[in-house]
Amino acid sequence: MIALVACWIVTLQRDVVFLPFGRKSDTTEFLNLVERFKAGLSTRTILWYHYIHGIGERLMVEGQDKPQPIGLSTFSQKLHTDLMFRDYYDQLMQFLNALASGSYLTGIEEAAATLEQMKRFLVAKRAVPEIEMSAGEEPTAIG
Repeated sequence: MIALVACWIVTLQRDVVFLPFGRKSDTTEFLNLVERFKAGLSTRTILWYHYIHGIGERLMVEGQDKPQPIGLSTFSQKLHTDLMFRDYYDQLMQFLNALASGSYLTGIEEAAATLEQMKRFLVAKRAVPEIEMSAGEEPTAIG
């Protein structure tokens, strides 16, 4: 999920000039939320701040005019067959392993709260449609 969010962030940052914010201050607010999210994941953790952007870039479908993330099956296949891809995600896997053992919970809670703010902001500014979910259903993507 962290990788997918990072991918959507890369996509939205690339297209930020096309998002219908209307005011420069809205664009600045969105970019500040992105920075706060990345800082929340990387502060006092093994996940490097600039690496989060790279994680998102590696999940982009190559050769597309409109940026979009690769699917789960492609991600799984690349992890299985592409040593460079797997090595690139090693730091994220180490982060997730530490998270599973109880480390970084405060940072994750802060990042999740910032992500929720980002989602509400994008919906309020009509930059992305609101996704309605049934009770107990998990989201598959933002926006």
